[in-house]
Amino acid sequence: MFDMIVVRGDIYADWVVATAYGWKIGAPVVTLGSDMTQNEILLKRYASMGAKSALIIGDPKVVPREVDVILENNGLHVERIMGLTRVETSINVAVYLWTNTSSIIVVNGWNESNYLDAIRYSRIYNAPVIFVKADELPNIFLTAVKRMPMLETAYVLGNDISSSVVSKIKDCNLKIIRLNATGNPPRGENRRFLMQSWILIIISFVLGLLSSIIFHKTRYKLIGKENIYSLLIRDERIVLDLILKNKGKIEQEKLSELTGFSKPKITRLITEMIERNLITRERFGKTYIIKISDQISPILTGS
Repeated sequence: MFDMIVVRGDIYADWVVATAYGWKIGAPVVTLGSDMTQNEILLKRYASMGAKSALIIGDPKVVPREVDVILENNGLHVERIMGLTRVETSINVAVYLWTNTSSIIVVNGWNESNYLDAIRYSRIYNAPVIFVKADELPNIFLTAVKRMPMLETAYVLGNDISSSVVSKIKDCNLKIIRLNATGNPPRGENRRFLMQSWILIIISFVLGLLSSIIFHKTRYKLIGKENIYSLLIRDERIVLDLILKNKGKIEQEKLSELTGFSKPKITRLITEMIERNLITRERFGKTYIIKISDQISPILTGS
């Protein structure tokens, strides 16, 4: 359980899956702008209100690693879920956070006019929002279905998802139920919810615009070991320390044993650290060998 969910307010696809999960667990969604100075002020305010744990949704390119560092330095436990695309992010959130769900909301991720309806239906059916392309169902979707054993129903929102994609979803032994994308505010409680959603979007946009005008961006330079470590989250520092203690390389499967982290969490950490050129990975039999990258090895080892 998380006390807050952090996401970029102007990356609407990530905001949708974050808001859907926020409604599920009753946690506020904190929307960040592009300016780190303003973001730090906002995050520290939430920390001062008693938040103890935070979930970040989004790639470090849009929600930078400085956010993890700020939260951890203020005493919060931090986890991050992301994907290389909006489709992968939505699926990873569903797999890791909605494990026992019996239904999903499937929506064309490139049709933003359906986003608010997707959140509304997510709340009604207590189901995660999963993005697909109008004419393509990625293999990761098929893999995700297998990892959600309680899944029975796929609510397909709108009429812009091709019949071939719907057919493939049905072939996953899922019951298909079509939902209308009305674009009209529903009645009663749902009307209020939709109005709140629009208000959140407007506030996120205004805050991002104002922060970009008023504040200057904070830039960090990696000069030495201490500076590198200052930009890493705690879990990444643990992984790097273990690799260094093993003379710069270690088998990936041993990381799970030594850290106590789950294998999916280790996989996510390794993937993100590879993308940032912190480490490299090579196939070794049935496992992988993880090494410190040539880019930072001289800095960390002093050689």
